[in-house]
Amino acid sequence: MLLIFGVRRRGYRMANVFAMCGVCHTPAAQAVTRVRTFFTFFFIPLIPLGSKYRSTCTLCGGTISLTKEQAEAAVASARLAHEQAQAGTAPSAPAAAFGAAPAVSPPASAPAPDPETGGAPPNYPG
Repeated sequence: MLLIFGVRRRGYRMANVFAMCGVCHTPAAQAVTRVRTFFTFFFIPLIPLGSKYRSTCTLCGGTISLTKEQAEAAVASARLAHEQAQAGTAPSAPAAAFGAAPAVSPPASAPAPDPETGGAPPNYPG
């Protein structure tokens, strides 16, 4: 009698998050994935053996491991950004980095021109 058994890993993408890469340290989209391991019998997954969470940079391809809490926080921030985009409001700051430095802040805008001085801002020489 022939019995076929083994282990199979299945991965699926939970969310895409814009954050600082922990490998190349540049702001880029990060694919957050969950990889589940199953015991299989005749190629049918029967018993789940565990899950691992990973973040893969779409720019450099580097992959780092995440905890379950970090992965859930990334999915929650992706949902919030999606809801804000659907509502037409401005998105919040980029998601926190996965083991890297804080995210890059947007550049400060120039002061508005002053109509009394002919369009020059008040802090600039004439």
